[in-house]
Amino acid sequence: MSGRPRALVLYRDILRTLQRWPSVKRDKVAAEIRDEFRTNAREPAGEKRTKMLEEAEAGLLSLRQQCGLSEGQEVSYASDLELQRAHRR
Repeated sequence: MSGRPRALVLYRDILRTLQRWPSVKRDKVAAEIRDEFRTNAREPAGEKRTKMLEEAEAGLLSLRQQCGLSEGQEVSYASDLELQRAHRR
């Protein structure tokens, strides 16, 4: 994945796609996703970590479907800097 850890790329993709999710619970869900990724950030490579990443990828696919995006369709995202600023609020 172009030099970036798979989990980090997946984490950012989920948060970016979540910005398009039409739900009043979006902020709560985003906070839960952040907490779960942070809690599991130090999980050593292995079967458990692989399973967690596969579950996150399945969740991203489901989220994209709920947002009306096809699997390969890119989303016009806010820059990473804007995403970081929104997270700090």
